[in-house]
Amino acid sequence: MPHSPGYCAVIGGYVMRDPRVPSLYGRYLFGDNCRSQIEAVKLTPGNARHLVATGLEVGGTTGFGEDDAGHVYITSYNGPLYRIES
Repeated sequence: MPHSPGYCAVIGGYVMRDPRVPSLYGRYLFGDNCRSQIEAVKLTPGNARHLVATGLEVGGTTGFGEDDAGHVYITSYNGPLYRIES
């Protein structure tokens, strides 16, 4: 199945549970190796709805992580480790 234009390898993330980031709370965050935009959707059983651009950009996204405090992190081929904050 072909990817949508501009996408080459969707990199899955986490559902945002950090209450200090209310605009993304409860949304599943993801990125792509070929796009710098980080996007978010609302997940319901069997569906992903309400795709939104988060305004966050990470070039060469390689992965996501979450710590015990609920902070979500994004890794990149470019080297930095990013933490999502409000």
